Amino acid sequence: MERRISNAKPGPKSRIEWDPMLRGFGLRFSSAGTCAFILNYRFQRRSRRITIGLAR
Repeated sequence: MERRISNAKPGPKSRIEWDPMLRGFGLRFSSAGTCAFILNYRFQRRSRRITIGLAR
């Protein structure tokens, strides 16, 4: 995951890279060039996504 952060380049749209070992955990790359850790989870049959914090 650390290698993905350092090699990340901004694209025309934001994208999410999912962690293959931890279900629901990912890294969102924005078009502005920022990276943020995110978590997908389900609560009462609804899918939710929260931002944990910025990756530096």
